[in-house]
Parts: sequence; structure tokens; C-alpha cells
Amino acid sequence: MLAGGLFSNLRFSDEINHFWFARDWYESGKRPAYLGLVDTREELGHYKYRTMAPLWHFGLMLIWKVCAGASKAVAQVYHTGFYVLLISGTYLLAREMYGKEAGWYAAVITATIPMFVAFGIMFFMDMPIAALVPFGLYFIIKKRYFWAGVLMGLMFLTKRNSYFLFPTFFAFTLSGKSVPVISRFKNGLIFCILILAVTLPDFVYRYRNLGGLVVPGDRGRVVQYVGTQIKTNLFSIWRGARQASLPPPAATLQNSQIPSPTTELINFLPSDIRKPSNIPKYLGLSLLVLLAAYLFGIRRFYEKQDLLLVLPVIVYLPLYALFFKDWWGLRYLTPIIPLLAILGSKTLRDGKKKIPAYLIVALCLLQFAAAFAYVIKERRITADEREAFNYIKSEVPPDSRLFTAESFLVSYNTGRPALWEILFGRRDCIELFWKADNSRIREILDKHRISHLLIYKGRIYPDHRVRHFGGYPESFVNKLPGVDFLQKVFENDAIVIWQVKREGI
Repeated sequence: MLAGGLFSNLRFSDEINHFWFARDWYESGKRPAYLGLVDTREELGHYKYRTMAPLWHFGLMLIWKVCAGASKAVAQVYHTGFYVLLISGTYLLAREMYGKEAGWYAAVITATIPMFVAFGIMFFMDMPIAALVPFGLYFIIKKRYFWAGVLMGLMFLTKRNSYFLFPTFFAFTLSGKSVPVISRFKNGLIFCILILAVTLPDFVYRYRNLGGLVVPGDRGRVVQYVGTQIKTNLFSIWRGARQASLPPPAATLQNSQIPSPTTELINFLPSDIRKPSNIPKYLGLSLLVLLAAYLFGIRRFYEKQDLLLVLPVIVYLPLYALFFKDWWGLRYLTPIIPLLAILGSKTLRDGKKKIPAYLIVALCLLQFAAAFAYVIKERRITADEREAFNYIKSEVPPDSRLFTAESFLVSYNTGRPALWEILFGRRDCIELFWKADNSRIREILDKHRISHLLIYKGRIYPDHRVRHFGGYPESFVNKLPGVDFLQKVFENDAIVIWQVKREGI
């Protein structure tokens, strides 16, 4: 895993964003509030705020200080450590609950889940949060509520979907028929106080620098914000279900101009759970087979302590469905996947024949090899990309702003500002792609001070039936040669760069 990370490149937007955040923190000596080079327009008051939970970045920044320099190699070693923690924590929790044999099986299953293989290499925060969850539940089972609270606080500082685990973890601290009510209350209080102690500095920073505790601008009105989100999302889900039961409307130019959020996300969110083929691709066949075996043989396999694994999953799933709404990526399920792996491991422990266990382990190893090879293949900068980046660094002025769907990748590798997400879903982007004539295109590009358009050919999609912002609409790309103020200045097999000519030139 470490070698795979060391000999591949930072490639994906999320991992570049996280690495960049840590590097800016290290170089400036203070936590940066926003990213200046990507999707930020200071003159218009638009900022790419650094809203992510900061634990991973803070830890990496401290390690770089000890090592006297920021480097991807050190970051890769650091991130691989969370993969090791995930395996270790899953083993400890499974062994504590079901014995040593179940611990080993759970560790093997977890280590070879394709999603964890990928995120053990790529700098996605889904790996650190998954690594902390088994330890948090382990300390609750061991009745170490001080450390359980610390771990829960660290989860909050790692990825905010960990909030969905709090209700059940807190309920576990209050459980125990033989424990006096006062003692249970004390356990829960210790748990909550430690969470607050760990997370309070981050909330204070958010309020002072981002203007909100959860999202920028909420001004501490968390209950009001959450309530609004719940009402909005419930209404959206109800409306979507109602529309799905009705016959589709006749296609018109008017209703085709505005992209459908659901269609849009299904088309370009890689891990969307609504695409059935993604489920085995991300979770792996071995886990799915074992969970199916557990459910079909639940009378045989079920034990009372299974509730410690099942209840967090039962509470997590509806909260995930409600708050993520149109972003139902499988990777946002990572906090509960180790718990499901432990449940699945019971079927191997309790099996009378060992041959199925060997078959499952063999399948796990095949999954690991396939996922590893796929990630290494995808996590690289191609020769065509390097050629384009070198052209930009040598021919494009440093203050030029590029419009590209790969804004993080391009900006990180060239040092030039880039825009994409700031126009995402906005009227300007709809106009630019589908409605504007040449003069209006000029106005939009000038408004956002775009000097170059960088088109990835592999992200051009046919938009005669489906329109979204996950790539470049084919109709938009096809009309670029006819725009008189655009000049093609670079092209290879993967990338085309158009320069916006200034007035009078």
C-alpha cells in the first residue's frame, strides 16, 4: 500500500485539496480559511472556504515540522498509518466481541474491501474516519468512557458524517441494567465532556473565521440550520418520489435548460449508491456474500451483543439518506463498514467447514489485487497532462485564470488560479454552456476574468438528452471554434486550451 502511494501521483480533487490544505498550514504557520487559487473570487466576495474537519491536516502539518519539510512521501507514510489503524482497530474490536478467530477474519475482510484499498492510498478522509470508529466502540465496550469520548471527538475532527454515530455511541454509555442510574449518567457526561473538550477549539475557529459552526455563515444557529436542511431534504425526497410516480413531461427547450440535480449526480458522482454496479465495486463481493449469509442464517448467527454493531448501522443509514440527499456516495458509508465486516466475520467463525472460509479469503486477496492495480493505474499524471501543464507554466502568465473541470489538478500543478465549482449550478454556467450567444459568452468570461479554457477531451459528454456540470457539454465544445475571440493555443490527444483574446487584439 505504501509503495503504491509513493510511486503514484496526487491526482484526484479531494486528495489534492486535503494535501494542499496541510501544506498551506505548514507554510503559513496558521490554519488557512480558504483556498485562494481554486474557485475563489475575492473581488466578488466568493471564497473556496476550507470547511473540512482539520485533524488529518493538523497531524500532517506537525509531522512535517518534525521532519523539517513538507513532502508527499511523508504524507503517504502518514496516511498509510491510518490503513494500519483500521485493520488493527477492527481486529481488536472483533476479538473483544467474538474471539481471536473472528478478529483475524474481520481484519482480512476489512483490509481487502476495495474502497479501503483505494482510500488507503489516496488522501481521502474516509480512511481516517473508518480507522477511528472501531477504537471508539472498543473503548465503550471496555467501559473506558474517557477515551471513548476522546475518540468520538477525534472522529468529529476527521469527517463530519461521524455525527451520525453519536446518538448510538452516547446511548451505549448510558446502558447497563446492573449499573446504577447515577453511574450511567456520569458515564454519559464524561463521554460528552471529552467530546466537547476535543472539538471546542475547532468550533471556535469556525465561528470566528468562517462565520458559522457547521457551514460558513450560519452564525451559530445550528438547530435552525439543521431544521431547515431536514425540511428541505424531506420535501425534496417526497417531491422526487411523487414525480417518479407520474408520467414524464414532454421534452421542451425550456425544461431542458436547467439540469436535473438527480440526473446530474448519477452521471458524474463516481460512487453513487443509486448505480447498482457501484455496490460490489466499492464494498467488494466478499463482504456482500458474508452479510447475505448472516442475514439468511440470522437465527443461527445472532447474539445479543450484535446490537452494538447493528444499532449504529440502523441509525446511521436514515441520517445518511436524509442529509446527503443527492450525494449518496458509497464512500460516505465508510464509518459503518468496519462494523459490517465484523458481523460478516462471524459467519466464518461459526462455519463448520473451513473450505468456504478459504474461498472467501482467496476472494478477498483477488479484490485487493484488483483494487490496488486499478488505483495505481488511475492515480497518475499522464504524459499529455504534463505537456499541457508545462505549456501553461511557460506560456500562461501567473495571474491568468483558467476555466476547467479539473480545477484542483490544474491549479495545483501549474500554480495558476482556476474556476469551475464557483459557477456550478449558477445561472452563468447554464447560460455559458447552453444559452449564450458569442457576445454573452464574452460577458460571462470577462465577469469571471477567465483568460483560458482548458478542455479535457475525456470529460466531454453528449448533452442532447442529459445536461449536467460534471464535464463539458458536447454542444458547448463544438461551438468554441466559431467564437471569434477564442484562439486555440494548445492541443494534444487529451487536452485542448483556448485563449480568450483581449479586446482590440
